[in-house]
Amino acid sequence: MITLHVADEPSAEADRIQRKLDDLIVAYARTTSLPESTPVALPAIEDGGRWYSGEELPAYFDELTRYVGAWRKFQSDACYIDDDGSIC
Repeated sequence: MITLHVADEPSAEADRIQRKLDDLIVAYARTTSLPESTPVALPAIEDGGRWYSGEELPAYFDELTRYVGAWRKFQSDACYIDDDGSIC
């Protein structure tokens, strides 16, 4: 499960991260954490035992976007046309 860890005070960066998760339509939990209780700076994402923050977040979201896209491609009854024009 993806967990978005945020500080107690409002943060535009935390809101931006939450909007990205909402846009991907993935399950996640948002929790308020103390900065000294997390191994990375807040706001941060904890996913599968790994922590992502700051400069690591763009790469994390790129990978998550690819993963979610591939997952959804093969989890429905719809047929898709691949980039090369082949039907799967």
